Amino acid sequence: MGIGGVVLRLGGVTYFPLTTRDSLSDDGASRTFELNGVARKMLGPLDVTGPHRFLRESLSPLYLRGGRGALAFRGLMRVRSLLIRTEYRSSERVEVCVVSYRFNGCCIEIRVSRETGRGKLIVANELSGTLFDSLVVGGSRIALGPWVRCPSRTPALLSRTLGICVRFELPEGAEAFAGREVLPPRLDWAGVDLILDEGVLAVTYAVRICSGPSTPALESCSRAT
Repeated sequence: MGIGGVVLRLGGVTYFPLTTRDSLSDDGASRTFELNGVARKMLGPLDVTGPHRFLRESLSPLYLRGGRGALAFRGLMRVRSLLIRTEYRSSERVEVCVVSYRFNGCCIEIRVSRETGRGKLIVANELSGTLFDSLVVGGSRIALGPWVRCPSRTPALLSRTLGICVRFELPEGAEAFAGREVLPPRLDWAGVDLILDEGVLAVTYAVRICSGPSTPALESCSRAT
């Protein structure tokens, strides 16, 4: 969870960064991610990654459609969280990414670059779904569900609890998805993610925090958008 995380999809496998290095500069910071880990689903001593993936992919369409199917999926995931744990294991290093953050007041400019361009790189920007419950697009507040294609290049995540919104300024050409899932104790996120296709080596975008002592966050985001 956070701004500027990276995950890689390559050959049907999802790779995670198990090794990172940080550096600081006068106006920002950077983190180098080595994508060198995979996730395994464990039921006691048994590796059930394959059956777990098959079951999840089979039921996901019901979940995305909502209704009773979504309720059944949520119930199954609650049971799953009690029985199955996730282990991250070292693998070959398939990519190296550098995420640079440049700070300018309430605005953060983020640049993500990678070495090889292999596979699809997911740039994750995910905050607490308990705190951020809505998406603001063009001044309108939209209730968020699971992943949907982002309808705007300047979406904002709204937290009525904190009285702030986090607005994204996304580049043209990069796929963007927004979503939210709160399913204690396993899931608690709301985010706007970018997808870099194979061969795309870099992307730059900005994140702006909007708030004010006497101005509702929704109006603040609307003006900024």
